[in-house]
Amino acid sequence: MRLAFVTGMASVPWAACEELWAETARRARAAGHDVLASVYAWTPQAAPLQALADSGIGIARRPRSRLLRRSRVLMPLVDAFAPLREFAPTRCA
Repeated sequence: MRLAFVTGMASVPWAACEELWAETARRARAAGHDVLASVYAWTPQAAPLQALADSGIGIARRPRSRLLRRSRVLMPLVDAFAPLREFAPTRCA
């Protein structure tokens, strides 16, 4: 199965809600599933993201710019979700 996690946390690099999806992602990867996490790009990157990447979980970073996220003109130019579409997660019925 190909599983994708998309976080909407844009105010801080890492919070309690990230612990929930990250643990699920780790367990899914350990069970042999392909996993991708789509997160906002922070500098510096949250340390737990590197641990996820080291375990074989793909990390796709999206721009954090509020202007970019709200712009119908600029967002299509960036296509922040292209890596998610390319990953092609398994659809559940």
